[in-house]
Amino acid sequence: MPNITDIYLQNIKNPRKRITAEVKNVGTLTKANVNQAANQYPRFPKEKLLIIPRRTNVSDSVKEYATEKRVKIVRLRKDFR
Repeated sequence: MPNITDIYLQNIKNPRKRITAEVKNVGTLTKANVNQAANQYPRFPKEKLLIIPRRTNVSDSVKEYATEKRVKIVRLRKDFR
C-alpha cells in the first residue's frame, strides 16, 4: 500500500473551494514543515491543513508561524504507526 502524504481537494460545484493537506509523522514539528505545507501548492487553496499525530511536539513559536502562514495544524485522535 503506498504512503499518501499530500492531498489536494477541489469542490466539483465550486472550483474555488480548494483544500490542501500535508501529513507529517515527525517527533517535533518545525517551521520547515510548516513552510512545506504552506508553499507547496500553486493553486491558491482556501484552506491549508498540516495533519500530525498526537505525540508530535509543537512549540508556541511554530504555532504562531503556522498562523501567520495561514496553515491549520490538526492533531489526530490516535497515533498512526
